[in-house]
Amino acid sequence: MRNWRINLFFIFVILFGAAIIGRLIYLQIFLKDYYLALAQGQKNILAISNGKRGNVFLSGGQILATSVKKFSLYAYPKRIEKKEEAANFIAKSFSLDKELILSILKKDTDLELIKDDISEEVQKLVKDSGISGLDPTQSTMVRKYPQKEMASQIIGFLGGEGVGQYGIEGFYNDVLEPKDSFGEN
Repeated sequence: MRNWRINLFFIFVILFGAAIIGRLIYLQIFLKDYYLALAQGQKNILAISNGKRGNVFLSGGQILATSVKKFSLYAYPKRIEKKEEAANFIAKSFSLDKELILSILKKDTDLELIKDDISEEVQKLVKDSGISGLDPTQSTMVRKYPQKEMASQIIGFLGGEGVGQYGIEGFYNDVLEPKDSFGEN
């Protein structure tokens, strides 16, 4: 009498486990493309973007410290169809070695840094080229000191995490630091 209850319980556990495994197989194998497209669509929807750090001025209005956007050129090697043409364009535009650029574009990676700190003119030139897989729009904010060393001991500087160190940058860090916001990446 007692033996059939244990057998029924094990049958129930085996059927339940088979149902879960079957569902996992269905989701991971048969609906793989659907969930892959869904994940790629959500990849860059919203990102935290740092605002611009406040400026530091002299009493006469001259800027001692400011934040500027620094653009970088990234390539998505898997998306570039005409790698030879793209390598020629990049090598000519940035005075870089064509073979080095071609070797980077032939890699089987999703994202590669090609050139750091490009000008806005070159950024627009790359955008207008129409070569798919090149992204000159990724930017970061960097701190610039237009007056060079003038009052540098008083101004201070930014540390690696963007936190003010010493002087005005450190003392007024809570006032100067950018406020994070959500925006489209």
